[in-house]
Amino acid sequence: MDRLILFDVDFTLMNIPELGEKIFPPAFAEVYGVNDCYLRTGEIVGLTDWGIIIMFMESTGMDRKEIEKKLPDAMRSVTKFFNVNVEKDLRQFVLPGVRELLASLKKEGMNLGLLTGNIEEVAWEKMRRAGLDGIFSFGGFGGYAEKREDLPPIAKEMAERKFGKKFPMREMVIIGDTPNDIKCAKANGAKSIGVCTGPFSEKQLKDAGADLVVASLRELTPEKIRML
Repeated sequence: MDRLILFDVDFTLMNIPELGEKIFPPAFAEVYGVNDCYLRTGEIVGLTDWGIIIMFMESTGMDRKEIEKKLPDAMRSVTKFFNVNVEKDLRQFVLPGVRELLASLKKEGMNLGLLTGNIEEVAWEKMRRAGLDGIFSFGGFGGYAEKREDLPPIAKEMAERKFGKKFPMREMVIIGDTPNDIKCAKANGAKSIGVCTGPFSEKQLKDAGADLVVASLRELTPEKIRML
């Protein structure tokens, strides 16, 4: 069975304290001149970076066309403030069970990628700073789509280019901590695993339609993934 195993990043692989507050408000101020934007984690979990920018700028009354005109600049600014304001060593923020699970999946030759709301450059830099570089080789990233459900086809296309073969969407497994992770899998005919290391409960992830829910990645094994 040739599966694509895709991991969300924040609250699934790692939990970086006050991450959104460190990067989005200064980017909004720099690009849009908005200086009174305060983020709460519950408002942005499960969204793409593209979607976060649109949501918060629209909440100020700014015209969507004006927001989108400056969107590329906003993406660059978010990346810049991540590089400047976030810790250079993120290894301490990797969640329990992550390294062990990834090592076992890698050993079995599974195709590992990312499916994250993060801008691509930010996602890869997180992997590097966390000591997880070299594990993931493709993905779907939040700088390429406003809605999370549009990311699985992007990841699939990247994987097919990399490996030179086709992968049916039913063989994709998306692992994440929010109902949006689960819903984007269902919208694309992929399998999903919910992990309760973010702000959502087992019931919320099951109600969203997860095929499997685990308390943390300590509970997940290659065998459980193969059984989906």
